[in-house]
Formats: sequence, structure tokens, C-alpha cells
Amino acid sequence: MKINADGFKTFGQTENLVCPKCKNIVNMQILKSSSGLGIFNIPIYEYQVELFTICPNCGGVFAVNKETSKLAGNEKSNKYNCISEARLKHVKDINLNG
Repeated sequence: MKINADGFKTFGQTENLVCPKCKNIVNMQILKSSSGLGIFNIPIYEYQVELFTICPNCGGVFAVNKETSKLAGNEKSNKYNCISEARLKHVKDINLNG
């Protein structure tokens, strides 16, 4: 029986914010990476949650700081107003055009 429940999924969308890279006002896609314990890959307890955002304009990928990830990672709504420009750190760029 598998007891870990690690996952990576689409988690929601930010409210309007200014992308730290391209400086456009955008709603960024939020991705959630988590490690936890569960049964048959169904999480029961998550002990590590990390959030990332992707700018739809420039393809910048940003890590959300740990305190904000912990707070927003437990939210049930699709509005994450605690994620702001100051809480994002540029990680890499992805090619959105293919």
C-alpha cells in the first residue's frame, strides 16, 4: 500500500497583480506542489506545500514565498489576495508559444 501522496496540480488564479518581470497587470495561474501522507495517492496530511505562479504574458515562473504558500495552500476559494508581487521570486521562464 502506498502511503505517500505527493502531487502537482493547477490550484487557482491570482487576483490582478503586476508581473515582476514584464510589468503588465495580469492574473497568474497558480500551481501547487505538495508532499504528504495518504492512501492510494489521496492526501490525508500535507506536510510541505509550495506554490508557483506563471505569467500568461511573458511566461515567467515565480515561486511564492513559504509563509504565503502555507497560508494560500490551505485556501478553498479561487481568490488568493495574499499573493502579491513582493511575495514572488523569479525561478525561470517558459516558452508559451509552443
